Amino acid sequence: VTGVTTGFADTLEFSVTHASLDFLKIHDNGIANLDPNAEFTTTSLTADETATFYSHGYDQWGNYIGLTSANWTGSDVLVGRVTASGHTVTVSPVSVGTGVITAAHGSASDDSSGTVTVTPGVASSFEVAFGTSSPVTAGDTFTVTVTARDGDGNVATGYDGVKNLVWTWNSAIASPNGTVASTVGNGNRTFTAGVYTSTSSFALYNDVTTSATLSVSDGSISGTTASGLSVD
Repeated sequence: VTGVTTGFADTLEFSVTHASLDFLKIHDNGIANLDPNAEFTTTSLTADETATFYSHGYDQWGNYIGLTSANWTGSDVLVGRVTASGHTVTVSPVSVGTGVITAAHGSASDDSSGTVTVTPGVASSFEVAFGTSSPVTAGDTFTVTVTARDGDGNVATGYDGVKNLVWTWNSAIASPNGTVASTVGNGNRTFTAGVYTSTSSFALYNDVTTSATLSVSDGSISGTTASGLSVD
């Protein structure tokens, strides 16, 4: 602060420092002198992503003090998904949903973020499920459902539209007359929000089959049924 006395040529300079720590604000960057009103509010992350946030301290007048260590916690889908180091926290969600992060301090007012919305990550594997139970009757047809999942097991709802699928039976024995296990056929199939269910086109034909599994691939990601089918 600079002031000039009336009638004198002297200039008086005053240095004003911030008062003591009064409150925290969570920001999404660590630069200095951030406006306390520009705090982090809401954001969206996929389950594949991480994000870093910072705790900044202010006095009761809103003057900036600096990065300030805090005790960090997360709520709901962010419980146990925050890795704290003093004034910094890294959020690494794995489940779809919402949560809030909080920066707490023993002698200053705490701060909580706005809602952090977690959406599914990119599809990285298929979950393949038979639409019937074992054993099956030779020749009876059944459906198969393929669900695209991200690296954390969430349904990858962004895996949508037409995909080219290739099916492979494993340990499926042809019938005595040479009929091989059938599928819906290789080619384009339509996923809706990460899920495709076939028509009743799959069948096994030999009653000596004890554990036939089914694999599917789009050329980039793949999956196999968790258990096999036997045939009566």
